Amino acid sequence: MIPRPNLRLVLNGDEDVGSPSSRPVIEAEVVRGAAVLVFEASVGGALKTARKGVGIFQVKATGQEAHA
Repeated sequence: MIPRPNLRLVLNGDEDVGSPSSRPVIEAEVVRGAAVLVFEASVGGALKTARKGVGIFQVKATGQEAHA
């Protein structure tokens, strides 16, 4: 008998906004596996092997207002 890998399926409903709610769940699950596959479109139906990341930043500026 061929051994079956331990499989997890994580469905992410807030991916388009940077995964603010699901990120902790995703991070907890991916460290438990030997591989991670993303169900996302790719050219010619090829296996997706990389993904562009996302960053969320908060910028604070201090100083004195100046107008021309």
